[in-house]
Amino acid sequence: MDTDDLSQETYDAIIITAEKFHHDLTLQFGILASDCKTDDIFLDVCESLIKEWLTEWDLEEAMLDIFYDDLPNIKDFKKTLDKYCQRLKVLEKFQLKNVSLKFVEEIKKNSFDRNKTNHENIN
Repeated sequence: MDTDDLSQETYDAIIITAEKFHHDLTLQFGILASDCKTDDIFLDVCESLIKEWLTEWDLEEAMLDIFYDDLPNIKDFKKTLDKYCQRLKVLEKFQLKNVSLKFVEEIKKNSFDRNKTNHENIN
């Protein structure tokens, strides 16, 4: 998917945050988006990559792989990655709430009124 196809919440939380920090980080997430079919998949891939950078990579080595020119301060980069982890948790809760609300709305829309006859409920 293209980054333009992401939901506004996902775009703001991932792409805009990256752009505010460093354009090269935006490019990394844009490339990830092109391999994903949905917001959920994109967010899962982003979360996995961020956690991998924080736990399995030497952060300086990761930065050399991510940033082409003008490497940011390593402490600032780590703070940004930690911020991403927090935002991903918030997005996950938001998406679950949205799914729940849509489900409830769908149930209400399709529920039967016990005070009406079956014929009235169908129409």
